[in-house]
Amino acid sequence: MLWLLCWLLPLYYLTLDNKLLTLWQQPLLRQLFAGIGLCLLVLWQVKAQLPQGPALHFLGITTATLLLGLRLSLCLIPAVMLTTVAATWLVVPAKLGSATLWLADWAVLTVLALQSYLQLYLVHKQFGQQLFVYIFLVAFIGSALCTVNFVLLQSTVLYLLQPDAAVDIASYLALSPLLALPEAILNGMAMTLLLVYRPEWVATYRPHVDQ
Repeated sequence: MLWLLCWLLPLYYLTLDNKLLTLWQQPLLRQLFAGIGLCLLVLWQVKAQLPQGPALHFLGITTATLLLGLRLSLCLIPAVMLTTVAATWLVVPAKLGSATLWLADWAVLTVLALQSYLQLYLVHKQFGQQLFVYIFLVAFIGSALCTVNFVLLQSTVLYLLQPDAAVDIASYLALSPLLALPEAILNGMAMTLLLVYRPEWVATYRPHVDQ
């Protein structure tokens, strides 16, 4: 558990600076934070699981990061996870799981948020602020890459935490293409609709806003 905290805590210390308070003072971002959090809370409950393997579910991290920016998305992940922990403890405490596994999930999802923002930065630097490039490279392809990385990180964490567990890692990794396509469609379609009908909701499509 300590090796996870060794990079999570410095990351949050460096990222969550005074600009976070300025962002939080915007009513639209607060409403989006609550709405996206509710969507992720529901989305992460729809999951499948291999025998003795990690849970597989849609992520939605790319859309959350593109809508809120990096700082608020990093706050959103632990907020949704703490809500899930509290609800599980109240309803089905036997399925709560260990604190180490919850912390590992937090670390993996944090990496995916960073990956989504890095992909956004690289695409903007290379191609500029173009709508179709934003949708296809950042939303569609970016979310698919996040899904592949999610499977790789989950399998790596599972191996490190439970090296003696009888888990078929190869079968788990083989599912990554099957997960990447629907994840890309989900995030890509969501961002397409938002950019067409509610572009003011997409904070990262406004280059003058520091997220």
